[in-house]
Parts: sequence; C-alpha cells; structure tokens
Amino acid sequence: MGEIKLTPREKEALAKLEHEVLRKAVDKAIDNESLNELYSLGLSDCGAFVSLQYGAFQRAMANHKKSKAPKKWAETHDYLRRAGNNLTNALDQMHRRLKQEEEEGQLFRVDDDIYYRGYVGRHMNVTVRYQWRKAGDDDWNHGSITFDHIAEDRPDYAAPAPKRKLSAAKQREEQEEKLRREWEFLMRGALYSVQAYFREGRDGAAIPKTFRAKVDGYHRTLNNYSTNFWLERS
Repeated sequence: MGEIKLTPREKEALAKLEHEVLRKAVDKAIDNESLNELYSLGLSDCGAFVSLQYGAFQRAMANHKKSKAPKKWAETHDYLRRAGNNLTNALDQMHRRLKQEEEEGQLFRVDDDIYYRGYVGRHMNVTVRYQWRKAGDDDWNHGSITFDHIAEDRPDYAAPAPKRKLSAAKQREEQEEKLRREWEFLMRGALYSVQAYFREGRDGAAIPKTFRAKVDGYHRTLNNYSTNFWLERS
C-alpha cells in the first residue's frame, strides 16, 4: 500500500535516477521545448510527490508551446523553468526520504500493508504491526497495537442540507462512505503515530497492546492527535 513507506518499485526508481541526470534532462527539455528527454527516466515511479511535479512540468510545457507573442513566451518560459526546478527539488526530497527510510529500517519497521475490508461499522479498529531493535546487529522484536474508535452516530450539521429527502438506500450509502473515510483517517493516524513514536527513539516494548483513540472534545471526531498513544503516559 505504501501509506508511510516507499514501495519497492519507488525505491528502485529513485535509486536509479540521479539529480544531475534529471537536471540535465530538464534543461534540455526546456531548450528543445520537448519532453522526449524525460520519458525514459521513470519519473512516474519515483513517488507521488515527484509524479505531481512531473505533471505540473508537463502542463507548463504544453502551455509554453502555445505561446506566440514575445511577452507571453517569456512569461511561460519563466514558469516552465520554475516548474523544472520544482521537479528536480522534488527528486532531491524523495532521495532524502529514501535515505531516511533505509537508516530507520535498521532499527524499526512499521508494516503499512493495511487495507479497507469493504465495510466497517461504528465500532472500528486498526491493528499496526511493527518490528524494532536497539542496535543494527540485534535480533528483531515483534509487536502490534490495535487502535479502537467508536464513530459518532449523529448528523453532520456542517454538511449542506440535501435538496430533497434521500432514500433509505442512499442514506445507508452515504453513512457507509462516511464510516469508510473515518476508518481511513484512523488508519493513517495509527501508522504515523507508531512511526513517530519510534523516530523519537522510544522503546517498542512500552507500546500498549490496545489504545482507544481520543476524539475532539467538542466535535467528538478524530483529529491529528487522536492516535498519539504515548502522550498520556509520558
């Protein structure tokens, strides 16, 4: 799934593509007003951030090629150059992330292969499995933590009122979609919380087996701190 970690395909693509290779290809693409130099670099496999900036560069190129008047050409050329810089900077950032993951992987690993089961009820949970060790030559320890959450069963008054009354089937569909989004928020929060815990150098043996997610005191919903299981115990 690659929610918090790079996938093997992304790691391979990043390892193959060096900053200087991309920089020269971007410069040549701008000079020739052509994307041909970039097609063979595997940019779409280098992670979501690089793919996003690659798409922005492609759009900037298309817009620039339409420019005819000198003033407009200069404006789109400047924008294209900035889009190219953003693309190379994105690759640099992903290279740093790859290095960080490799270094962290010597001491802890968080399994982010967690998938939506197709349906969840109001009482939902997410189990995160992990491994850790104190030194690179130690044996791995294994553990897991299950995050529980009970979704509020009340209308969303912040949402716009429907123009006409929804059918029972449509109401069930919207409720299921709302619960799915809430489960995904819980899942992401759980993964990032366990990752943050280990990044702070904390002991995996102290992670509890279960944790009830803390909801916002006013809205009774999940927030970015709901799954920080160690805060109340620090």
